[in-house]
Amino acid sequence: MSNQQIKWLILLLPSFVIGLWEYCRHEFLLSVVSMTMGNWLSPFIVFIVTFIVGRRLFRIMENNEEALKETKAKEAVLEERQKISQELHDSISQSLFLLSVQVKQLEGSAEQKKKIDQTIECIQQEVRYSIRTLRTPPPQTIDLKEALHSFAKQIEEESATIQVNVQWEIAPTELSEEEQLHLYTMIREGMVNCQKHAISPTSMKVFGKSTFDGWEVFVTDNGEAPNTLGTTPDNHFGLRFIHEQAARHGWDVSLSRLYEETVLRITKDESYDRANARLNR
Repeated sequence: MSNQQIKWLILLLPSFVIGLWEYCRHEFLLSVVSMTMGNWLSPFIVFIVTFIVGRRLFRIMENNEEALKETKAKEAVLEERQKISQELHDSISQSLFLLSVQVKQLEGSAEQKKKIDQTIECIQQEVRYSIRTLRTPPPQTIDLKEALHSFAKQIEEESATIQVNVQWEIAPTELSEEEQLHLYTMIREGMVNCQKHAISPTSMKVFGKSTFDGWEVFVTDNGEAPNTLGTTPDNHFGLRFIHEQAARHGWDVSLSRLYEETVLRITKDESYDRANARLNR
């Protein structure tokens, strides 16, 4: 049963009940139930029938809405996986083209051979990471704090030299299911970028807290400044992905160097969003 049909049933149910009661009362119960008693019974009967049937209809409507949310979450996951697949395809194509050019120019040069070996190693790293991402996409509904702790543990197992600390103080009620999903993928991408591009990091931190009118998230590491710092997001798939996701939800993203740490900051300021909405009216 669709939500539109349920709404019509809820609207028509009281009229149908009162009409049926009045017909039965005048046709069959007039000698048994007085007019005064009938007038008192009418709202009571309408309330009882509407309450019993309406509760079931509302429950069906809530189930329909939950199913719709779940479907949207699945579509969001599939969309993100499709984007990652496309980026993986483009990255491998470019790297293989560069590799073929370098092979043609090799002509016995040891220096060129070394560059080719480095390119092949880079391709292997990108392919391994992308395949892992595609095989383990974020779940449709998540406990964001638990998911971050789980991914932090995975990074520590892969990189024995990096210790990951997660401090999460943002309540689940402050984010919708879709926002939790997308924020998780952004934080995860930031953590992977720290792991891949930071130079000799030994510590990584993920910190999320509520602010006066929104929230902010920090992903930091104590490694030396990576090559991605100061570059435009278009030059790097990870940064571009994070900026695209932030733009979709109206969040702010910055990457900077502070107190000998590389800091990725993601923020949401609802007061700023409301001010923009008023200006765009």
